[in-house]
Amino acid sequence: MVRTHDCFFKMLILFVSANLLKKALDGVGCDKEKINDIFCSLANKEIDELRKSFEMKTGKILHDTLRGELGGEHEKLILKLASANRSEACKDDTAAERSATEIRELIKNGTTMMGGLKDKVELRIIEILTESSPAQCQAIAVSAGVTEKFLLLLIQ
Repeated sequence: MVRTHDCFFKMLILFVSANLLKKALDGVGCDKEKINDIFCSLANKEIDELRKSFEMKTGKILHDTLRGELGGEHEKLILKLASANRSEACKDDTAAERSATEIRELIKNGTTMMGGLKDKVELRIIEILTESSPAQCQAIAVSAGVTEKFLLLLIQ
């Protein structure tokens, strides 16, 4: 019974995520926040299933569609998440604190005169976040004293 319930729940999440993604990409422009929420909250296997579902429903390749709709650092972040290669390890507070310290140092030393982040700094933050599991990203945000959305806004 539990197995059937779990399977149904995962299928429901996938169905809802696929529909939300399609809506986020429909029309002129896209809903970047909704796309962030989708890819930041799914595990690798779920992202793979989402990609397959999206491609079957639309006849379009997900990476190509995302590349056409997004731009800049946001595109790099989402494409890296969409490749479904992030860690799925459990939360590790010690590693989260190390990552948060590195992110704080990157921000402190990597800000341009105009207040933005230097390209290499943005790429490193993207690398840290896209290599970490969703639970680990939450732990990094807590250790850094910010919200996950703030971390994502840094690199957009």
